[in-house]
Amino acid sequence: MLEYMDNLERLIDGVSSTIQNLREEKFQMAEELEVVREVLEEREKELSSLKEERKALERRLEAILEKARSSFDFSGESDEEKEYFQEKMPTDGEIAQAEDDRSEESPRQGELTDRF
Repeated sequence: MLEYMDNLERLIDGVSSTIQNLREEKFQMAEELEVVREVLEEREKELSSLKEERKALERRLEAILEKARSSFDFSGESDEEKEYFQEKMPTDGEIAQAEDDRSEESPRQGELTDRF
């Protein structure tokens, strides 16, 4: 019977020790959670600030683009100048054709064909 009581006391001591360890871990985790929350709040403030800065930069960029568009207005050019610029600019089809021609002329193209 005495042995049974000793085993029971050791079991109670072990459970008490485990409960104490769990309480300490809970307290430590609560502190860490508070730190994480503070960091998260700081990051949210930074994100908000960056979003506002981005909007301001987008507005400034739009203003700059509008100013650039208005300064490069082609309304004062003659018909010959307009035709010259339109002729010099390749169409999408011409660009694709030029890329196809370049790939066919590639010196490595023959090597790849020979391998297969």
